[in-house]
Amino acid sequence: MITHSTHPPRETKTPRRKAKLPHVLHLEVLENDVGLITFDRPDKAVNIFDEATLDELALAIVAAESLSVKALIFASAKPDVFLAGADLDALANVIEERLERLGR
Repeated sequence: MITHSTHPPRETKTPRRKAKLPHVLHLEVLENDVGLITFDRPDKAVNIFDEATLDELALAIVAAESLSVKALIFASAKPDVFLAGADLDALANVIEERLERLGR
């Protein structure tokens, strides 16, 4: 799904296409078919990995492929930290095979 991103436009690179994913990631396609995936958990002071974020990351990568993205850059909308870590309690319920598949 292609929608308007809530992020302010970047001054140095103008996105050509944007995709708002359901949870905490934003995908923008910049010049030269470079994709920018921005982590932004609006309800928290920091970004963390949990099962929903891993699912969304898989969706973002599929979306990037469908938009013919040639390279990906990862960023954080949080000014002080990229990712604080993983929610280990939430990820404890995710089976190893699923994590391996999502990691690919």
